Amino acid sequence: MLASTSPSDARRLLAALTLPGTVRVGVADPPVRRLATGLPRLDAALDGGLPRGRLTELTGPVTSGKTSVLLACLAAATQRGEVTALIDLPDCLHPATAHASGIELTRLLWVRPPSLPAALRCTELLLEAGGFGFIAVDIGAASHHRPLRAPVWPRLAQAARRSDAALAIVADHRLAGSFAALSLTLTARSHWSGGAWPLFDGMQLHLTVARTKLNATRSAESVQLKAVPTVSFLLSALA
Repeated sequence: MLASTSPSDARRLLAALTLPGTVRVGVADPPVRRLATGLPRLDAALDGGLPRGRLTELTGPVTSGKTSVLLACLAAATQRGEVTALIDLPDCLHPATAHASGIELTRLLWVRPPSLPAALRCTELLLEAGGFGFIAVDIGAASHHRPLRAPVWPRLAQAARRSDAALAIVADHRLAGSFAALSLTLTARSHWSGGAWPLFDGMQLHLTVARTKLNATRSAESVQLKAVPTVSFLLSALA
């Protein structure tokens, strides 16, 4: 049986619901700030860039170009004066290539953890520490060898919300499920120029905004990114 509530009790309850730090009724979340990627077409598709305070997944098979997109994001952030971090589980970063791609290495914290659990713990610590504009975690293929426990993703998503950093998980397949605010999938194909004797001119990167929780009216869409021009860059940067 339902208990009756007096008008005065109802007024006190409604007043409590409007106090700071309590439940908010009918109040929209503030707009999500963005971290520009430095890739104009991608930024246009993402309403300005990667969401700050949210978890983004950047996925694709080997040589799909996801590392090239990651380097572009790091370069754009460091050139704006932001402090960034790369948690590099596969230990693939080539500092000379990173510098050539425009990354200011003095604004990049490069972490090479010994294991997947250590990489994820380091990510949480950096998010809690604050001061970073962009934190990327390159998992590589490690999740195939050691399955991740389900609580990992809600913890990282909540830690990202408490920070001002854009958090990106880079892997060969999607891992975070519904805890990712944004999911980007990359594929690549060879790009050739010339006539009878075509010359390899790089890779055309095809990026799909597979999932977004930040704009309910936006459906999945694809973005063609500029071809990577040199073989030497591809050999060191595409993974």
